[in-house]
Amino acid sequence: MFAVLFPLVMMGALAQASPAPASSDPPEIGRTRTSVCKRIVENTILTVQESLRNDNNIATEIALFRKTTPNDFSNKLYKANWEKQVTHYAVAMYGDQKAARTQLDELRDLAANSSDEAFKSEINAYVDALDQVQGDQAKIPRVILVGITIDNGRAELKSNSVAGVSYAVGNDPHDPGHAKMYATKYQAIADYFESSVAAIRAGENAAAAHAPKLLAACEKAADK
Repeated sequence: MFAVLFPLVMMGALAQASPAPASSDPPEIGRTRTSVCKRIVENTILTVQESLRNDNNIATEIALFRKTTPNDFSNKLYKANWEKQVTHYAVAMYGDQKAARTQLDELRDLAANSSDEAFKSEINAYVDALDQVQGDQAKIPRVILVGITIDNGRAELKSNSVAGVSYAVGNDPHDPGHAKMYATKYQAIADYFESSVAAIRAGENAAAAHAPKLLAACEKAADK
């Protein structure tokens, strides 16, 4: 599990501050400059943290969508409160994904400038795995924010009685029948989110196989 990697990543950060004894069986990656390793360790720690926060936020969104009821759309206040909850976590995910994108790009740049081919390969493998994770995680806030925006736009058009517009069932959340359909739709979306979790975990586990090797190589650099 990717979460199991987190203590190892934190140990790598401590190694930069105070060199630890060399491992009895270190990965064969080679030494690199301490200044480069500082950035590698920092970016690895941050991307692990961000991915795990996204996992927690995804789990929260799944729970929120599953417990959606028609009452959540029975009036404007309840609907606004429901939207505030679900969009809060979606916006947080976007923020973490944007920060992680910068850190992964920097790791890719550090790899490109490395003369150690094995070390470069490990960095790129770690970034490749988290690139895929980011793509899978990003689908969830996109569905939430875009979907709610579209639904609200349709409801606004409906309330304004714009001529010539064809409305799908469920566009008016204040109608009891439509409120039920809204709740059913969002409960079903939770299943879609749940179906994304396996791929996310697989990508995180792939990244977790490479991060300790990066940290071990940087520990050797700190020991120089």
